This record gives sequence, structure tokens and C-alpha cells, in this order.
Amino acid sequence: MAHLIATRLDEWPRERMLDRLAGISLLADRTQCILSNLLDHEALKSGSVQIHMESLCLTLLQELLSSWEERLSAKQQVCLLVTCNEPVWADRQVLWQVLDNLLSNASKYDCEALG
Repeated sequence: MAHLIATRLDEWPRERMLDRLAGISLLADRTQCILSNLLDHEALKSGSVQIHMESLCLTLLQELLSSWEERLSAKQQVCLLVTCNEPVWADRQVLWQVLDNLLSNASKYDCEALG
């Protein structure tokens, strides 16, 4: 995405570039969390990893879907999000990672539906 922005500097409006840069920032944060989780692999095997359970509003799903918007659009794919307003009890990062993996697989294998 950064490369694409660099090649479109003279073409894209400022708002579009800011939106794409925000997406890069969000994905960089998520990538850092995922890498941190991978580095904790030994702790997971030893049983010393701590899960941080909390009550979560599923607006998290909209953030995830937003981070996938460009990739889905490039493949002419659409993901429809339907949620309820009930909170869930989960670890935010683990839930994000699981749902990101599901969306990745659905996109990669061009699945009709998830769930």
C-alpha cells in the first residue's frame, strides 16, 4: 500500500492518501501485535501466556473489515457484516487474529460465506 501511495502522489486527493495511510498504520499496529504473539510461542507451550479477557463490543469487526477493504476490492470480493449489539467475552487480540485468519482464508479461497 505504501508503494501504491508513492506511485499515486500526484494523482490521488489528499483525503484518499490520508485514508490509506491510516490503514497502513492500523495494519502495522496489528502486525506488531501478531509478531509479539509469535514471539510468545514458547510461553504458550509452557502454559504461561496470559489471555486478557474483557467484554468487547463487536465494532472490532468493522475495524477488521475496514483493514481488508482494499484487498477485497482488488479481488472484486465483498464481505457483508451483520452484528448484534451484544458484547462478547474475549481477548481482543486473539479474537482479531482468529477473525482476520478466517477472512484471509475466505478471500484466498473465494468462499461464498463464513459462519
